[in-house]
Amino acid sequence: MPEDRFRRELLDGALLVSPGCSGAHQEILRRLLRLVGDFVEHHGVGTATFAPFDVVYSPNDVLEPDLVVLPAPVATLGKNWNGTNTPPTLVVEIVSPSSRTRDYQPKRDFYVAGHALEYWIVDAERRVIVVARPGERDVTHAVELVWLPARGATLRIDINALFAGLPSGE
Repeated sequence: MPEDRFRRELLDGALLVSPGCSGAHQEILRRLLRLVGDFVEHHGVGTATFAPFDVVYSPNDVLEPDLVVLPAPVATLGKNWNGTNTPPTLVVEIVSPSSRTRDYQPKRDFYVAGHALEYWIVDAERRVIVVARPGERDVTHAVELVWLPARGATLRIDINALFAGLPSGE
């Protein structure tokens, strides 16, 4: 695939192309990476990384989440992660105008079909984080998200602080 500012993913064999991210999108990603990355490292939950980083499920399903937590132990990170046998602990997509429908529908459906233990849809326009898990109803968090990825490990995310100072739309 060409090297440019476009993100290219494959979902069920269909090519998904998205434009480069806005500054607000990147700031949300930076804040989440700091919160989630420090937390998973401190608690031995796994390794957090961010796009561009492919999670390969099959030749027809190669996704590039904004943020992904790979389960421990991860000795070293290569160019991608084979999600076929071990799904990510957490996949996060930050909604952009061009990705809204994909993040809420086909990607959500793919991840909750067992391709991630948990999927977060971070929506700056609505100022919420939607949490989707296999076999459960989606839960929308507007004040605080409490993440319990491992016994004895609790991360609390203040959603107002996450979006503080950022425009509501991208």
